[in-house]
Amino acid sequence: MRWTKRVLPLPFLVLLLLSACGGDGGGATSGETSNSGQSAEGSTLVSGPEVSTGTTLVPVQVDPERTRPSFNETDVPIETDITVVFTKGVEPLSGEDFVVTTTEGTPVAGRITQPNATTARFTPDAPLAPETGYRFTIATSVVATDGAPFDQVPETPEILDPFMSVFTTGLPPCQALPPDITGITPGEGPLTGGQEVTIRGHNFLDAGEVSVTFDTEPATIVEVLADTIIAVTPPARDPGPVNVFVNTCAGSDFLVDGYVYLVPPEITALSITKGTTKGGDLMVISGSGFTSSGDTTILFGETQVPRDQVSVLSPEEIRLLTPPAELPGAVDITMINSIGTAVVPQGFLYLFPPSLQIGSVVINEVVTEPVFDWNDTDSGDGIPFNEIPGTGNASNPDEWIELKNVTDKPVDLRGWSLLMIDTDPREQPLEESEESGVVLRFSAGNEAAFPPGAYLVVGNPAGEMGLDVWVILRDAEGNVVDDVEIGDVPVKPPDGDGAPEGRGSNGFSTDITTEAIARLPDGADSDPNEEDLPGVDPHDFVQRSATIGSSNSVGMSTPGAVVINEVVIDPQADWSDSVGGRGVPFDNKPGSGVPNVEDQWIELYNTSEETIDLTNWSVLMRDNQPDKEILSPENPKLVFSEGSSATAFLPGGYCVIGNPSGLLDQEIFIELKDAAGQRIDTLEIGDDFERDGDGDGAPQEGRGSGTAASTSPVDEAIARFPNGTDSDPAETNENRMADQLDFRKRSATILTSNDEGDAEPGEI
Repeated sequence: MRWTKRVLPLPFLVLLLLSACGGDGGGATSGETSNSGQSAEGSTLVSGPEVSTGTTLVPVQVDPERTRPSFNETDVPIETDITVVFTKGVEPLSGEDFVVTTTEGTPVAGRITQPNATTARFTPDAPLAPETGYRFTIATSVVATDGAPFDQVPETPEILDPFMSVFTTGLPPCQALPPDITGITPGEGPLTGGQEVTIRGHNFLDAGEVSVTFDTEPATIVEVLADTIIAVTPPARDPGPVNVFVNTCAGSDFLVDGYVYLVPPEITALSITKGTTKGGDLMVISGSGFTSSGDTTILFGETQVPRDQVSVLSPEEIRLLTPPAELPGAVDITMINSIGTAVVPQGFLYLFPPSLQIGSVVINEVVTEPVFDWNDTDSGDGIPFNEIPGTGNASNPDEWIELKNVTDKPVDLRGWSLLMIDTDPREQPLEESEESGVVLRFSAGNEAAFPPGAYLVVGNPAGEMGLDVWVILRDAEGNVVDDVEIGDVPVKPPDGDGAPEGRGSNGFSTDITTEAIARLPDGADSDPNEEDLPGVDPHDFVQRSATIGSSNSVGMSTPGAVVINEVVIDPQADWSDSVGGRGVPFDNKPGSGVPNVEDQWIELYNTSEETIDLTNWSVLMRDNQPDKEILSPENPKLVFSEGSSATAFLPGGYCVIGNPSGLLDQEIFIELKDAAGQRIDTLEIGDDFERDGDGDGAPQEGRGSGTAASTSPVDEAIARFPNGTDSDPAETNENRMADQLDFRKRSATILTSNDEGDAEPGEI
């Protein structure tokens, strides 16, 4: 019914007044009506003048305070009626007058009843959905029993406003039995959490929202079944037992100390750290956090130790038998259990079993980066891998490995092989092969009878050797006879113990003086039983010029036989005779030009009683820009005292290297090596290019303040005083302060004794 305000006839007004006086409870004025409910869409416009007598019919409204559910009420039971109370009686309501929907707009079916004239009730045909929003609306089509319209907001008389309210249902009533926990598997796990556990019991299903807590920390639920809950443990702060709770709509149950948090496993010691590739060695692992054998996996590298060979004796001790390995090398030891993982990086070193002929044949010399055309690809004498190389460019096929029989009996090499372990491990049988280009060059004998003292060169072995390579010689049974590590091979710990010098050096060569990695003295072996003793390879091998198929002792001299006698790094004279002088650079009469870096020089002195051939000797200069000078008859920088030469350096003779390669810094380490690559003498000026600690460099100041800087001719040179004195002739570095003891700053005495001149010890 649409309400329109208009002027009424007098009789009708009288009837209205009489009806009002008769009193049916519907005479409330607009001032008595609560407007706290919300208006909704569907407002109706009203037109026409007010009643001329000043009296109007009061619109009917909904009383929000008495309506149930109340506005925005939550957790409303799903089986509920919606009751609306009006401010006065209303005509019977239809489904269009009292509408219930979800907040999403889905209609709700139900029946409308009116217990009395001012109350209407909507009863849904079925329980409402749990945890769902609902809206109910009283439309403006409602009419009061006195004919008044419905207007929820009478303050706007030109518009008729409907009533609207909303509410949200809660969970359905719990009808489950209280939960009952009987056990949890596994009953222990890591502090970090993340372990999947199965909780056994009853009354878990159809019990509303189920939660699991470990003490107060919530677990992640994976699946809930009637008698089991699968959950993921939360992390814990401290190790030890915790209570395990299961919570449902029907209550809670818990297991006292139902789960134990354990510290992650830790390995603190291994009873053995190396063994043979055959496996079967007994190892005891000590540590903490170990669990049962069935829960424990042990890996050597990627190889799992069979479970029947692992015994967990206690949480602190495991015993096992090492598994076999195909190749030697260091592997990680990994222990995995339900608590966590423990790893010992490179914890076990596999070695081939020792041969009955161990140490009989040694790997004597190796060339991994050839300088010469040993394969005779161009010219040469047509015999690959002998002492006369070709003239072609050196490349990978020019690599070679030399073996030597160090016993007094012939050795049968048939079935023997070389294993080269680098980035691509491979094996080379001691057999010639035209197809692969492998060459065997014997100095005497053959495979069946390798004579005592003989050499075998294996030319162009399989693949390309890395500059860092582990070479292993094996007999016919696959057992180790000898091995050498060049550089640092990752599977051969520790770092820094490879030939030629440790500290990360390897087979990289820059010239003919560094082409080979060779035993010195020839055939020397400090570990003949191949016990993997530390530091053996740097002790036995040097980097030197190649002596293919012959003794490495060729060109070997005695440490201290020649010394670095005098050095000028900050010249105060024109030693290169750029202007004036005798026209003989680096003699004892300098020119008159302005000194510069081309006037630097290094003086050597023969302290021995023998004439020495300096051919292929080298002087290494290690500073901010390391460089090297190779001594030879063809080197024009060499100036000798009377009677001496590069091939005949006389006892008591002097050799000056004028303007040596590179630029000598005022702090520098100088090293003299013979043709065999053996260290003959060293000198450290300042600190600390020798890498042996500060405070021991020449001249006498040391401790970082002594450098080669000079201010006048009187302190131009760093010189041994007395002449040729050497407090560490064997170059063992046992006397760290030898350079400070032996050297002084003084005036230069080029090509003559340092005992001469006008400077006395201590004057500078």
